[in-house]
Amino acid sequence: MKKLYKLTCLLIILLSVSGCVSNKYILRSKQKALQMKGSEGVILFTAKVKNFTKSTLSLNSYSVQEVNQYKFYEKLLVLPIPLTKEHHSSVADLFLCTAKLPAGTYKLSYFTGMLWPFQCFLISNKVFDVSPGSVTYGGRLHFKDITSTNQGSSDMLYVLDGYDKDVEIFKNRFPVLRNRTILKDLIY
Repeated sequence: MKKLYKLTCLLIILLSVSGCVSNKYILRSKQKALQMKGSEGVILFTAKVKNFTKSTLSLNSYSVQEVNQYKFYEKLLVLPIPLTKEHHSSVADLFLCTAKLPAGTYKLSYFTGMLWPFQCFLISNKVFDVSPGSVTYGGRLHFKDITSTNQGSSDMLYVLDGYDKDVEIFKNRFPVLRNRTILKDLIY
């Protein structure tokens, strides 16, 4: 009985890490409606990593925190980038990031992933806005020349406008976005 309990806990942890367990903050390809409540909005952005090492690199999460000069910073949310086809475009080598959040200004603090055989931690320190009731494209984040020794520097990140190509990918992967107007407000 004790082994079954341990096995069940291990399975739940593995599914959570892989992004297979339901998460109210991220979009899914089989989702029928966005179900935004009150002042919620959706932010979409892609992440691309230049990796010149022969090691395999994969991103598995990113963190966001609401920033507001008139109140204490909200809790840090660590959002998964599920290890599924719907959140990775192998053709463009992009990680697709989606988040449904309350309206506000957020700091995109860092990404985590694996640069085999090491865990990597990529500092981003970028800011984006979530508008109530809208879906917003935030841009394409490019991380430059990642190696196991230079992964903690925020100057290795820049934001590009890949609106036309990226929005097409998002609409193909997430049918719930097909008939939606997607605004553009780049991460800064």
